[in-house]
Amino acid sequence: MKKDTLLLWIIAFIIVLMYFNKYQMQKCSKYTIAKGIDISGGYKNNFSIKYSYLYDGQLFWGSNAIDTDYYNKYSQDRLINKKIFIQFACADPKKSNIIWDTYPSDTLVVPLRGWDSLPK
Repeated sequence: MKKDTLLLWIIAFIIVLMYFNKYQMQKCSKYTIAKGIDISGGYKNNFSIKYSYLYDGQLFWGSNAIDTDYYNKYSQDRLINKKIFIQFACADPKKSNIIWDTYPSDTLVVPLRGWDSLPK
């Protein structure tokens, strides 16, 4: 019985944490460019891409899941060392998500504190 209760508390904590992170992103977020570092997973697990980005002169790391179909379409070679847009929380720049819909041009210069809206 105690194990079941503990498990329920852990699940509840994870759900609250997920919603809090989403709330922080919706409340205030900025955009910058990240670089794909590594891809892991596969077989029975989803793929995950690890990336790095600079904000206010500090280096941050993040990771996001990659849909298997997306991975098969773009392959590992086209995602590693490539520039990708990310959105991160103003309150905690460690919390970030990849924006898959659009990609930055090579000539785009990133401001030190990122953009308030996604550049076109």
